[in-house]
Amino acid sequence: GKVYKISGDPDNVIFNIDDDGNVTGVEGLDGTIAADFENGIEINGNAVQVVGDKNNQVSVAASTSNGVSEISGVNGDSVSLSSIGGANQIITTSSGTFIIGEKTFVIDGDKNGVTFTLDNNGNITRITGLDGTITGDFSDGIMVNSHYVKVSGDEENPITVTATTSDGISEVTAANGGEVTISSVGGSNKFSTGSDGIFTFGKKTFEITESNGVTFELDDNGNVTGVTNLTGNIIIIGTNDAFNFNGNAIRIGANDTVTISADSDGTITEIIGLDTFAEGVPSTTTVTATEKNITVNGSAISVNEGTNTNYVLTLDENATPTQISGLSDGVTVNNAPNMKLVTEGNGTFRIGGRNYAITG
Repeated sequence: GKVYKISGDPDNVIFNIDDDGNVTGVEGLDGTIAADFENGIEINGNAVQVVGDKNNQVSVAASTSNGVSEISGVNGDSVSLSSIGGANQIITTSSGTFIIGEKTFVIDGDKNGVTFTLDNNGNITRITGLDGTITGDFSDGIMVNSHYVKVSGDEENPITVTATTSDGISEVTAANGGEVTISSVGGSNKFSTGSDGIFTFGKKTFEITESNGVTFELDDNGNVTGVTNLTGNIIIIGTNDAFNFNGNAIRIGANDTVTISADSDGTITEIIGLDTFAEGVPSTTTVTATEKNITVNGSAISVNEGTNTNYVLTLDENATPTQISGLSDGVTVNNAPNMKLVTEGNGTFRIGGRNYAITG
């Protein structure tokens, strides 16, 4: 048979037993009851079932007036709390996987466990006591150690929060990428991705492609100030403000939608789609422009392009533009100080007020 330990109850309780001698319910409890609830039981009319607890014993606090208030002592590698009887708190004593209703949370690196606080509808609203990581669904927003985290996206995209009780949240990670909306990261200055995806922070959206993910750097207000670990492409809209790309502070003109690429070593190699200006562009980078008047690292360039609407700037070791290539038939070069001009095929080219025809 099973052992039930009752404490804190000044009066008698009633055990309901089925025809096979199994306890199916407890009535009149005003205290706590500790037992193995794997097969499920009703406590003061509220269903409680905890499956997979390592110690085969959890404690349930309840009263005749308010029903079940707390489930504590939950311990195990994989525990399912399929019925919690309306409890507002679930207290674990270890790391592990905890299935609460329809949501799964994986706690790692925490020796003492955490406390889940739930609202009257069974939704998790708060997690306290975390000294490690917790991975799960944060799409509805949850307070973690008093810091609010809300990140939504695909259902198959669990979010990992790293936090301590002393220092708060240090990092939030979306391992699978996809389409992710980051509403709040609880004061963390890092949001990391494990793969490509579209990531929206407030009104700003960043698309990562051909990469193994990046780390977004955030200020104390949750605004993105840069990315690190970029080894692919990022599509951004410029704001005139300096933005850190793998340690390079680059300013892109407001509303310019550009693609910035980095090689496997993290070296910035390309900026594609520039419409107005860019400053802080490293010497390793080529710049593809789409408008006739642009400025790169202080050098003003004016090219009224011909049949090819784009042209490419190459920079020297001092990050000064020294060459324009991709010039096509019909182009007019109005301003290209001290630069080599490279045409693309035959045609007529107007340079410095003169026309030059290339044939053959």
